[in-house]
Amino acid sequence: MLYQNVLLPVMHIRILNEVPKAGIRRFSMVRKSRNVVTLDPTRMVELRQPRLEPRDVKNFFVKFPLLLRKKPLQTSFGDPITLTHGSVQSFIFYKAQAAEPESTSLQQHLDFPPTANGYLYFHKSTPEISSAIRFRVAPDSSPFSFEAGHDLLLPPTDYGEELPWEIPLLSIATSSTYRPFLQTILDEDLVDRTLLERLWSLGHGQKVRLSRLRKILYTIDQPFVVDLSRKVKLNFISSTGYVGPIEFAFFAWRESAGGPRQFPYSGKVRVRFVLSPLREHRKNPSLLLQYLEILTPITTHLEEKRDFIGMPVVGEYLRRKGKLWTYPLKDETRNRRKIAEVFDIPL
Repeated sequence: MLYQNVLLPVMHIRILNEVPKAGIRRFSMVRKSRNVVTLDPTRMVELRQPRLEPRDVKNFFVKFPLLLRKKPLQTSFGDPITLTHGSVQSFIFYKAQAAEPESTSLQQHLDFPPTANGYLYFHKSTPEISSAIRFRVAPDSSPFSFEAGHDLLLPPTDYGEELPWEIPLLSIATSSTYRPFLQTILDEDLVDRTLLERLWSLGHGQKVRLSRLRKILYTIDQPFVVDLSRKVKLNFISSTGYVGPIEFAFFAWRESAGGPRQFPYSGKVRVRFVLSPLREHRKNPSLLLQYLEILTPITTHLEEKRDFIGMPVVGEYLRRKGKLWTYPLKDETRNRRKIAEVFDIPL
């Protein structure tokens, strides 16, 4: 019996290392790499960043081994970084399905696609506040393949647009979930520290969780998509401050004051705010709404109200009752002055 007890583990190892016969699937003992040693796209090869493989799972935890050197274990802003089973970890998720188009309550997460093998990296955008961490799908396990890869995309929207998967810088700066990412960005000097500090302070001074906001404008003229048959809630954020959500019913009308809103059109369009260049607005800065792109066919439901709200035309501005729709920023209602403050628009 003693002889058998000694040999059994050896026999087990030999079986695992044998070349598998045809039709027999080899048992793999290789663990997926989860270590993030850099988020700098220019240092993937130098630091030998391992390829990550979150494919076919709803969430995937990554480790930050270099952060274990920090004593005390906290961010540069003093927030604690939690140890989980002896390592610094953070979870990433692919796509959360919302219960309603304008809702922030999550219904479920989709799996990462089978092609999701690659590298997390910091993508710098303009303005810098709109930067994010993205995932670069790479053709093989060598960090040299980073340059040959492409950004992981989310499932197409209902109007056919494929947007990159990303973790916004705003979420990284304000959510405890992403503290390891925040500190790695700080350590690698990938973002202006003053900007991160302002975002961090902004997150701590709000009643709402900024990391869960949707429909965010980082500049006053940033394009956004609207559904012609719905109202929309917008959030305005810069390093100066935050205001929102502010509700707009661009395309609605009422039979009488206080009556129910009705929407003459359905369809989706891409629009943007424009600071009015008109002479009459020089002393009263106002926003206009410009149509940039028709994303889905527009259907008219109330033919008799087409004159009340003009049909969207690319390049033109929203008109109501034949007049340009305007949004005066000097108005004291609905935080209009705050929008001007956020984007340094002189009043």
